[in-house]
Amino acid sequence: MTHRSTFASAVLALLLAACGGGGSDTGGGDGIDAPPPTTTAPQFTLAPARAKLGVGESTLLFAARAPTAVIWSSSNSGVATVDAAGNVQGVARGSAVITATSSAGAASAAVGVFRTMGADRDPTSTKLIAAALAAGTIDAEQALLYRVWTAMGDPRLPAAYDGAPDAAPNHMILREASARMASLAAATQALLRPVFVPPIYAQSAFAQKNAGSSNGHTKGGDAPRQATTVNCDASGLALGWRKLTAGKFNVFYVDLGLGDSYSAENRALATAVAATIEGVYAAETGLLGRTAKSDSGLPCNGGDDGIDIYLGTAEARTVAQTVPYEGRCADTAGFIVLNSSHALVRGIAARAVTAAAEVRDVLRQVLAHEVMHLLQMAMSRGGDCANLEWFDEATAEWAMDFVVPQIASGNGGEPGIEDGLTKVGLFSFAKRRSGQFLAQYLYTGHMRSLEKGVADSFGYADYLFFQYLHRKHGNAAIKRIFDAMAGGAGDLEAIAAAVDMKAVWPEFALTLWNDVAGKALDYWNTEDKYDFGLWDVFAHSRSLLGAPTNLKPLEIDQRGQPRATFTLLDNALIDSKSGNYEIAPRSMFYEHLKFTDATVSSVYLLNPIGANPNAEFMKVQVVMKIGGEWKPAEDWTRAPFKQFCRDKKSERLEEMLIVVSNSEVDRLSERPYPIPKLLPMRISTSNVGCWKWQGAASYTATGTIPGPTTSNARADDVTFEAVSSVPGAIVFETTAGSISASSRSELGLCTITAAAVRRPAARLPVPDGTIYADLDLDLGFGAIGATEPIARNFRTLSGLSTLVTNVTEVCPGQTLTSIGPQSWDWLRVDDPALYNVSADGRTLEGRFTSSAFGTSILSTWRFTAVRE
Repeated sequence: MTHRSTFASAVLALLLAACGGGGSDTGGGDGIDAPPPTTTAPQFTLAPARAKLGVGESTLLFAARAPTAVIWSSSNSGVATVDAAGNVQGVARGSAVITATSSAGAASAAVGVFRTMGADRDPTSTKLIAAALAAGTIDAEQALLYRVWTAMGDPRLPAAYDGAPDAAPNHMILREASARMASLAAATQALLRPVFVPPIYAQSAFAQKNAGSSNGHTKGGDAPRQATTVNCDASGLALGWRKLTAGKFNVFYVDLGLGDSYSAENRALATAVAATIEGVYAAETGLLGRTAKSDSGLPCNGGDDGIDIYLGTAEARTVAQTVPYEGRCADTAGFIVLNSSHALVRGIAARAVTAAAEVRDVLRQVLAHEVMHLLQMAMSRGGDCANLEWFDEATAEWAMDFVVPQIASGNGGEPGIEDGLTKVGLFSFAKRRSGQFLAQYLYTGHMRSLEKGVADSFGYADYLFFQYLHRKHGNAAIKRIFDAMAGGAGDLEAIAAAVDMKAVWPEFALTLWNDVAGKALDYWNTEDKYDFGLWDVFAHSRSLLGAPTNLKPLEIDQRGQPRATFTLLDNALIDSKSGNYEIAPRSMFYEHLKFTDATVSSVYLLNPIGANPNAEFMKVQVVMKIGGEWKPAEDWTRAPFKQFCRDKKSERLEEMLIVVSNSEVDRLSERPYPIPKLLPMRISTSNVGCWKWQGAASYTATGTIPGPTTSNARADDVTFEAVSSVPGAIVFETTAGSISASSRSELGLCTITAAAVRRPAARLPVPDGTIYADLDLDLGFGAIGATEPIARNFRTLSGLSTLVTNVTEVCPGQTLTSIGPQSWDWLRVDDPALYNVSADGRTLEGRFTSSAFGTSILSTWRFTAVRE
């Protein structure tokens, strides 16, 4: 764009001159620095005279009344830069003065740049006002006024409340203010009334905002700039406005017919809007079966009963906003303002002539959001308007996807979507579907109730739930919600009436992971090419602008120890009284476990939710990566515990994603689901082998009664394999190896020898040997006063085989032989609990001796854990 042109400046100068407006006293404060006195004639000003940006954001300044082309400069390019067209870019936290110099002199505007994302973000005006209201510093009426001024970027906002801009401007505050007008003091009404007047009228707040009348802060008690009534007749119109009509819609734009580029771009944008709006309106009214309210008979209605769209100027971060007419927030008409100083709208206008097809989808998305607001305001619904703010912004944000379900740059990625078209491409705004607001929901919003998702985002970040509903369950699901609200149901009640939240909410929770590279739970990438999900958040462990986040993988690493315990879900809120973790209704929590320690063999998950029969709204879903492949999601909600053996290929966990969600939707009875702090969800691990043990054992018995006797039995290359488990322990039984035995006894003059026939070790019908071992896992019982299982001791350690045995008895003059089954001990201990698995968890080795009644016993064994 070439906003340096004399014609462009002249157009805006005439427009602003016609807007009128009065001055107000300026005051000091800690907010944006006021620009110094200029060296120009009084009529040369910049509009807006004051702007607030986040780091990385941009806005456009206009040189109003400049007789020639201007040269732009910044007092502090480390804070904000400005290019030759008046595009201001926020670089770092601080204040800067932007100056435009022409042959007639210079004019300046103050720009404040704030850190709006990350851990060290500046407090927003919304938060500062809320804190002051809670402290009693201001009353509710003052708070309402200041919130409106915040949304409008009004320079009269007192310095004490002049904080960072919100993640998204709170346009719904205008609807709230409209509903409360009748109850406000006359002076407050006079201050607010211009907000509800369209920009074509000189007394409109939109017109006055850019009149350059105030470069600093004003005192909270300033007298209103407006009369108590507004002039809506022809004499009150601002100069230069033109109108295009498209069906039910009027599109107003500034064009003085001077042939300048500013007017040409406005005209092209207005033409594009006129060509687009009817299709957008038809799509949404067709879906909901509802229409916008007519403004017929209302003052300042643009001159007829058409639905009005104005190409004006608004708060720097605002792309567009829908404004109700004064006095009501529901069952009312409104008008739309497209912000001509926003980078996106500016880019659409610049390209509307030469690249109409390129801008069409982006413009349709912008209009789709605002048309949805018109349809919402036209309804009479259950609940007051303030309680529906989140729902209305979320569904309006979703409407963008409904109208334009696919778009060239609809991929996700980190936020930074409003940086200006020249930096991130024409379709930067389209990334709102899968960029900034998605990121906000992923970083923080999903851990709160849906309607309380992200502080200061006013519901924008909750759009994805409705997008999922529509894509997965179709038009009817969305229409049922609106129909239920029209029938008197509140927001949540309407959702519950329209869809089965017990099924839908856990389904939706799984989609947020969206691991594109690993193709795990990548619904959104498959459905709409989103390339950003919770996987990215966890993988990088950093939030907006690089600030650390507590959403990160939990490495299952015993760090050289034989066992370890890891508490899960500790991102959940903690109740201040009970100390319990709490899972709020309509929230979800994730744990991404990465098994990076090769010494971890035995794994035990304690799931306290599975032990609670009253957890009907809770869902525990788990996805495991084994053998380099992500397995389908499993429902573990009713499983009090799960146990794995990483020595087995089929259970060799590499990663595990645990998704816990609460789908309850009942305001009258709902409460957060508690998880006891003393018995949380946890993972316990140990290095104790759990698949197979292989080795040898021998048993020798010697005695003298009734005569010298020696008995030997042994198991060679024997394999014990896991056959069953209980929490924290596994039973192993012999499945391979060989058993042999022999004995010799002398009884007087006779000698008796026994030679067993060597045979393979077997499990069935009766196992030759059994090892029942504790796996040294923390089952959590100690937290509730119960006795923990013995660490890594044995409960059973035995080897007893029945072998076909040849017995020969040699006595003087006589030899007798026989053959038959005989039992042979080859592994024996009196108290298995006295024996342990080795410290590294890989060896079962021991020696048992006893002597009683003239017989000595020696039993030795050594088995090594086998990893498949």
